[in-house]
Amino acid sequence: MNPLPKLDGRTLHPLDAAIGMTARSEEFSAAYVAQVCAQDGFQFITHRQDYQAIDGDIVFRETNLRVQLKSTTQEKYWKDNFSFPLYKEWLEKWAVSKIPVILVLVVINSPDGIWANHDNDLLSFPVRGYWTRVDDFAKNNLYMEAQSKVVSLGTEDRVTSHSIRDWHDVAMSAFGGGV
Repeated sequence: MNPLPKLDGRTLHPLDAAIGMTARSEEFSAAYVAQVCAQDGFQFITHRQDYQAIDGDIVFRETNLRVQLKSTTQEKYWKDNFSFPLYKEWLEKWAVSKIPVILVLVVINSPDGIWANHDNDLLSFPVRGYWTRVDDFAKNNLYMEAQSKVVSLGTEDRVTSHSIRDWHDVAMSAFGGGV
């Protein structure tokens, strides 16, 4: 009899996930941003490769907004205020972008890997999203000695029902303002 394969250090059974936890959280963060965009009638397009520290674009009528996705299930990010590391190689790529870049951090509050709560007619997820503009941050912090910088995120940086409007304003700022 063939032994069952292992993924993320645990034995797999036929109905277990086909991808590891890191890939699952990456897929989940892309789905999260796509849902936020779809709610307001905009499209989020993911890139197949992350060569420029950009995972996708939010497509507005006038222009796109570049998005770097990060996700975590680490308990230290379940607080309302925390710091998140930004690595020098990311900063170098964001600093040269002529199109604004935002970071969206999706914090999944479920260390057991069960992310969906099915309750009758409601499907919910124990998740919070945070965002901040990073291209300007990168330009201001590019020439540093350290291999990473931290950005502070808090409740004021949460993804909300107003985020798509804020993201549109960020995208239009490259052209001198709003519509």
